[in-house]
Amino acid sequence: MLDKKSSKGKGDVDRFDPPSQSKRDYLKTLGTLGLGLVVGGAIGWFSRELVPKPAPSKIELNFYTTGHSGFYYDVGRLGWKPIARYMEQNPNVKINVLVDSFFNVYTKEAAVFAAGVYAWDVAYLWGAILAEFYKYWTPLDEIGVELPSEVQDDIVPYCKNAVWYKGHWYGLPRMLELFNLMADADVLNAKGLPFPTTYEEFLECCEEVHDPPRRYAFGIGLKEGYLLPPYLCFLHGNGGSLWKDDAMQTVIPDSPESIKAVEDMVYLYENYMDPAAIEKIAFVECSTEWHQGKYVFALYYPWPTMAVTDPESKVKKVYVWLWPGKKGVTRSASQVACEGYGIPKTARYKEEAWKFIQYLNSQEVQVQMALNMWWKQENEEPVPTRWSYFTDDRLKQYPYNIIVRAQLAALKYKANRYERPHYMAYCAAIEAEIMNALTKKKTPEDAMKDAREKCDEILQKEYELYGGGFYNPWPDMQKYKSKIDELLNQIPVEEEYIFPE
Repeated sequence: MLDKKSSKGKGDVDRFDPPSQSKRDYLKTLGTLGLGLVVGGAIGWFSRELVPKPAPSKIELNFYTTGHSGFYYDVGRLGWKPIARYMEQNPNVKINVLVDSFFNVYTKEAAVFAAGVYAWDVAYLWGAILAEFYKYWTPLDEIGVELPSEVQDDIVPYCKNAVWYKGHWYGLPRMLELFNLMADADVLNAKGLPFPTTYEEFLECCEEVHDPPRRYAFGIGLKEGYLLPPYLCFLHGNGGSLWKDDAMQTVIPDSPESIKAVEDMVYLYENYMDPAAIEKIAFVECSTEWHQGKYVFALYYPWPTMAVTDPESKVKKVYVWLWPGKKGVTRSASQVACEGYGIPKTARYKEEAWKFIQYLNSQEVQVQMALNMWWKQENEEPVPTRWSYFTDDRLKQYPYNIIVRAQLAALKYKANRYERPHYMAYCAAIEAEIMNALTKKKTPEDAMKDAREKCDEILQKEYELYGGGFYNPWPDMQKYKSKIDELLNQIPVEEEYIFPE
């Protein structure tokens, strides 16, 4: 455990639950509150002095997490239960687990923060939520915790973005995953096709293997709600960035690289994808179709690779490696998802909450998390968040080794998610216009110019409230290229799974 630099900290507060409602019903009610409350509704609450209460002999921690990572609420496929184990090791602590869909978390947390009530001691956190609602989270230095430099250096910089904001740590990361390109190896081998190393080679492969409706060349969900992540892969693959390096970090969806990215997405959708792709969000539905052999290529986090361990899967061998960039522009590009756990301002037992968060970030828990990954959405378990965990011997076994190596290799290329306070608003504006391009309502150029107008309006409001200076992890990531090479060399893999970096 990480030591506190002092014993001084905040106390806990009474919870204002209506007595006629159960905990889950109450949180469900909060989730329906308007987001307009967030702007100022809870400010008065947090200006009040928190009155310490004596700790009871049995502490109950409310733990709020997301449904797409079943491991963290004890339904991992291998039966390793982190919550039950923690309670066995700490008999004075009871963990009450509250689970929501990833797509509901933002609204639920916004509503709880606006209401200013106690709901959780440890809660799900990621960069966009932290940036927008940082006033409602507890900085670790406020409870006397200072992360040792060796711990800070061990955390992958992209993961730092989930729990760090403008000079303060608010928790520890729980997961790291990047988009990789996956391919049905048997189909490529039967056609005599190598795994593509440029975007142009990828298109040539798509032309060779596309056989609709029996099998589509490429699969990914393009429905609004999770459309920005794949777009960022195309943007970075064209050498672009979503924001400028100016004082306001201006969002620029109308850049030449961005327009070209949307043109590429439209071309792929029209020529090599299932027409229903625009009705499927992320890889939720697509993972089943991948398992059934409906796609040759898939672009997503690499847990669908685990289909090779399921005897019922039509996909028997998977090549998983880098999403290829444009020839002469960049070898590869991706986008990253990093999440963590933090302590809300209204938490009852912050010291116990911090101990629990450290446990969730420990090597054994993080490695077990990765081992529990599966091809189904509810077991979307990623790779560890700290450099020192990657070479655990258990992750060197097939097929974990090919997944971990692909994730490490992707870290050498730009994968920014561009989290900032009004990320959700930017996301909605950009996704709506990408959909207009995909459905032929607008040209890619006109769509992204309209997206820029909306983003400029969002930017002005954001800058007035938050200023600029948002963390860009990419410069820090580039400092670790030699470390990534060292880690790749320590993870053995059969020669057929080795591809150019």
